[in-house]
Amino acid sequence: MLKKLIFAALALTLAAPAFGATVYVGQRYYVLDNGLRTDNPWEVYEEIVYNKDVAIIVMREDALQSRVNDIIETLEKMNIPLIFTKQKNYDEFVKRGVLVPTKLPKK
Repeated sequence: MLKKLIFAALALTLAAPAFGATVYVGQRYYVLDNGLRTDNPWEVYEEIVYNKDVAIIVMREDALQSRVNDIIETLEKMNIPLIFTKQKNYDEFVKRGVLVPTKLPKK
């Protein structure tokens, strides 16, 4: 599954910049780029679907693997396009224009 995600991310980066809402995965919470902080992957899903966006999943250094798996599984089950990267690579991808974060509206 992870290999498929990496391949999909590479394919997207070669084709065009990837636009999407940024979801940071940590130890206890998911934090969206609009400030929403939750421990429920379904809330992340609802926020992304409501705003008709795709997801850029950013795994922080301290992220729990179970949290990462939960958000990826939830978004995949609901056919939400996603790109997965680590925190240390995210800033470089944004700087180079590979990833273009779209900010979700504040709640």
